[in-house]
Formats: sequence, structure tokens, C-alpha cells
Amino acid sequence: MITEDTLSTAMHSPALFDPDLIVVHGPANKVPQSLMWELGYSELVFVDTPWRRLQSSDVQQAISDFTTRERRFGGIDV
Repeated sequence: MITEDTLSTAMHSPALFDPDLIVVHGPANKVPQSLMWELGYSELVFVDTPWRRLQSSDVQQAISDFTTRERRFGGIDV
């Protein structure tokens, strides 16, 4: 039987925890195709800076953006 647990353990790189924040290099209309299972409740921050030019200030800005978000983990406001 396929369950959430069996699927999670069969992933290419199973992790202990799903990521809270994903920094995506590129336009906001391009969702990463890798880690789709793990991205379900992750927050995505899009940056225009290429990976090789990424600086600590870019990472700090992404974290700052992340901390201001209201995370609902799939819930909706009623």
C-alpha cells in the first residue's frame, strides 16, 4: 500500500524535516520542479541574483522576507 510515509521514505533524498524556506533563483513564475513532495508547506522566496553571485545580504533579505509571512500550512482564512 502506498502511504505518505512510504512515499516520503522512497524519495531521492529523504530528509528528517521538510524545508521551511526555499530560495529560488529566477522569476516568480518558475516553481522548482525538484523536491515537489517536500515543498508542500515550504515558503518560496524568489531572488534575481544568480547562485554564483549570491551574497550573505541576499540570504539575510530572504530570511527577513520569510519571517514576515503568516504561515498557514495549507489552511485557509475563513
